[in-house]
Amino acid sequence: MSSAVHRLLVASAAGQTSVVLRRHVRPEVLAAEPGLPDREAATLRYLEGVDLPTPRLLGLDRTGEEAGVPALLMSHLGGRVDWWPEDEARWLRRLAAVLPAIHAVRVPGPGLLPDFAPYRQAHDDPPPWAERPAVW
Repeated sequence: MSSAVHRLLVASAAGQTSVVLRRHVRPEVLAAEPGLPDREAATLRYLEGVDLPTPRLLGLDRTGEEAGVPALLMSHLGGRVDWWPEDEARWLRRLAAVLPAIHAVRVPGPGLLPDFAPYRQAHDDPPPWAERPAVW
């Protein structure tokens, strides 16, 4: 929602490889979070040492000088988006299977990653569709 993501096929003497270019195209998002590309790049660098399938950072265009807008270039991970899986139970088991590894990632010490500043909420009322509003 806040970026344009492009899969690029790069040809070289060694063959072809896919990479991903994430361009931060929404100026209002960058105005609210000017450090967003740096935070994402720092997070990808940190995750290089973690045993999880995460992309590797290949490049950062902090100012948008090369890509027209701030952008990150990263390795491509195989797979596909599946919003409506045929076998929902299998899909959920596969999602859940990676949770122990995600929860085992050590939170980095202060200063390693830029601070996260969450968006201000417009309100904290439960959504009208909530069956248990007290939980919200």
